[in-house]
Amino acid sequence: MNKENVRGLIRGPFFCGLPAIFLLLSSFPLIGAEEMYIDAFRPAAHYAHTERENVRVYEGRSYQGLRYRGRRVYLQRSEASRAGSVYRGSVYLIKTLTRDAVRMLQPVDREIQVECRVSPKGFTPIDGTELPVRTGFPVLAEGEISPGDTWKADGIEAVFLDNGELVSQPFHCTYTYRGVQPYMKRTAQIIDFTYTFFESDPYGRKKVALRGKGEGEIALFTGDEGGYFIKERITRHYLENRDIASSEEGFRLTWGRGITLGEIQSLERTMVAALEDNKEEGTPRKTQAQDDTPQPGTPPKETLSQEEGEKAGAGDEAGPPDIEVERTTEGIKLNLPRIHFYPDQAKILPREKDRLDKLARLLKKVPEASFMVKGHTADVGTKESQYELSVERARTIIEEMVERGLGPSRFVYQGLGGDKPVATNDTEEGRKQNRRVEVIILNK
Repeated sequence: MNKENVRGLIRGPFFCGLPAIFLLLSSFPLIGAEEMYIDAFRPAAHYAHTERENVRVYEGRSYQGLRYRGRRVYLQRSEASRAGSVYRGSVYLIKTLTRDAVRMLQPVDREIQVECRVSPKGFTPIDGTELPVRTGFPVLAEGEISPGDTWKADGIEAVFLDNGELVSQPFHCTYTYRGVQPYMKRTAQIIDFTYTFFESDPYGRKKVALRGKGEGEIALFTGDEGGYFIKERITRHYLENRDIASSEEGFRLTWGRGITLGEIQSLERTMVAALEDNKEEGTPRKTQAQDDTPQPGTPPKETLSQEEGEKAGAGDEAGPPDIEVERTTEGIKLNLPRIHFYPDQAKILPREKDRLDKLARLLKKVPEASFMVKGHTADVGTKESQYELSVERARTIIEEMVERGLGPSRFVYQGLGGDKPVATNDTEEGRKQNRRVEVIILNK
């Protein structure tokens, strides 16, 4: 009988399962019909990792609704040494509780900056800092393995509660290698797994702990594109002072891959070329009078002195390009500088129609991508009002894109208020530059 052998280099613990997976995905040369080898770990320039949970929530035996919980991890290599490459990036947390269905528009609840090191032993945090994601999963056996072989390893689950508290709980996991099989119209190595949480504080000193279990399958794709997909069913019981306070039952999907610098550059060139094509079309712009004419039911243009207003674009005739293209850790950013809204509102001025049409055409060139929309304001007024306005303006951009044929489930959004200025807030010119919306074509 033919036998599929895998020579593994994988050891735990690993950052959100990424090192174990990318060790496998970094090289899959076929030596013969009977064997596959893993040569070495070749870190990618970027990593993208996504988790989505849909669970039913109970307090005691009382059903509370459905909870959507998502995590998006984006890393970029920043330096390399003998100890391994250092990666920096962000973990974006998304969660929603609803009685009926998961919300289509997904707000970012929290962004956490992370830093870790990449080496043949996996991802480890810098200076012993805690990483806010599941670690030590998956872990693969060293040496050759064949279908039916099993092994065990421990990992740590990380769940953020509604109050923002991070609960980290260890678990025992048993893995079973199924072999190489067709999976989602591709070829993959399949691994089944089951795990249970165990007591890390037998004296009950932890305020909140987890009990429960999970089971599922891991697909490690063997083609040039690589990537992985993990599907699992989960049951969690949250214990407070050793009593069950609430429970969750449902499923979690996880996927991601390493992304080469060439892929990033290719998408960047595509966006730049598309913008050049739009310029050559020579679409005439509206006149200032046409742009700023209030529509029925909308307030008139206000003066330059009003806080947080966009001043209806006064003095912007020789402003920056309509859309700017830039690389970021998360992907390719399309910046809309000085986007014109009615003062103190999330309603876009009519003069922006052409720019929004152009943005929609750009996004449609990447039909399988997801997008993050970030709203920014000038640092004027209270922090709370800045944040609320930036969130609403990000949502408005998404609504405009949906009206132009893009699916709402492809978007996540974040309002940052005036926390990330690109210019001084001491001058009107600087405040105009800080009022902007960024749309990021996310790495996947």
